[in-house]
Amino acid sequence: MVAVILDFDSTITEASTLMQIYLRLPEEIFKQAAVISEKNYYNKELPLTKKCYTQIKNIINNEEEWEKCLKYITAEVISYSKEIVSLEKEGMNLIETPLCYLEYSGLQRAASQIKRRDGFNVFLDNFPKSSIYVISCNWSKSLIQLVCPEIPYKNIIANELIFKNGKCKGFDRKNVILTPEDKIRAYKKIQKPEVLYAGDSLPDLLPILNASKGFAFISHDKDFIEVCNKIKEKFSKEIFLVQNFQEVNNIIK
Repeated sequence: MVAVILDFDSTITEASTLMQIYLRLPEEIFKQAAVISEKNYYNKELPLTKKCYTQIKNIINNEEEWEKCLKYITAEVISYSKEIVSLEKEGMNLIETPLCYLEYSGLQRAASQIKRRDGFNVFLDNFPKSSIYVISCNWSKSLIQLVCPEIPYKNIIANELIFKNGKCKGFDRKNVILTPEDKIRAYKKIQKPEVLYAGDSLPDLLPILNASKGFAFISHDKDFIEVCNKIKEKFSKEIFLVQNFQEVNNIIK
């Protein structure tokens, strides 16, 4: 049986979904959340991400054997994961404070405004629902379920917000997905002879390189697309650069 494993933000969806959650917060809390995201979290991670991509591109240029190339890329991504894990935890802790003002009804309203990429409905019809998985660093498994009710809840591997009486109480810190290392670990637990993987950014690189067929979705991460294209061309890997699920549907047919 084929397993279909998907990223969520900017792969299934047309854009990142965190802002839609923020918009459901009280105005002052929304402003705090925006400041946290921009100044205290993402900006610190960007130089480390750029450094990782530079190293990966050098590995691709220098290695002629695919197995060695994959081994060194894997080591580089794992090293990057070790570097950013404290930042990811810091971000999770900081974001948790404003998200405790979120109500479940707000999460539902956020989900109603999130658009899925063109062709996604048709794509799902190609496979049994039980074979479709999501592995995401998204902040809410519940949000993913609301946006993708066709995918079994048990097949969604992501961070989860705890709600009690309709009010958010914070994050469930069991089985969190924060880094590319977390993502590839979760990917490897899905044991199937053939895997189709779709993603759009650095945390998706190792799953795509280990999949039978990889679909690199074009979004904000230009380095990701460049790396996937270099690997595809140099090592003849089955990696396809796509804009939407209509293009995926044409390929798998």
